[in-house]
Amino acid sequence: MRGTRNAEEELIRLESEYKVKRKKLSREIYKSKQQKWRELVKEVQKDVWGQEYRIVIGKLKNQGLKISAERIMIIINQLFKYNNTRDSENYGVISDDTEVSISKEKVEQLLHEMKEKRHLVWMVLPQRF
Repeated sequence: MRGTRNAEEELIRLESEYKVKRKKLSREIYKSKQQKWRELVKEVQKDVWGQEYRIVIGKLKNQGLKISAERIMIIINQLFKYNNTRDSENYGVISDDTEVSISKEKVEQLLHEMKEKRHLVWMVLPQRF
């Protein structure tokens, strides 16, 4: 009987100690989560355009144009029609009646240069003709 009572008292003491330690651990976990959350918010506020954004944009930028050289030639011919007479007051003015002849090789060369230099089409093509 005496051993049973000591065992029961020991069990009650250990159970009480377990509950105290479990509660302390729960509080520490809660505090840690709050602290880490605050750190995360500060980090995001410092760098809104984080690494994930940069990776996605980098992947999207490298897709390039999927237009054939012939189609680009047609577009260029329709968009960039210039009046090229030097003695005219309107030199360089876009004109509907002036045709510009561009070879397929020239277009391919320009596209290759743009790809290497990463220029935008609207920044490069008008100055080249």
